[in-house]
Amino acid sequence: MCLLGVLVSLVFHLVTPAYFGAVGPIFTTVTLIVILFETGIGLRLRDLVRTMQPAQSVTG
Repeated sequence: MCLLGVLVSLVFHLVTPAYFGAVGPIFTTVTLIVILFETGIGLRLRDLVRTMQPAQSVTG
């Protein structure tokens, strides 16, 4: 896969660095949405309550 990226950008000049600058914010937003969604699916309320109590003593 990395070889494909090198060929597309450096050898054939099909993609320029400016293109990545334009797509970067969109890619990072979609990636963040997927990560948060996957984390939310596997979250158990019991685990959340159990970890909140020690966290409050540290921050308070």
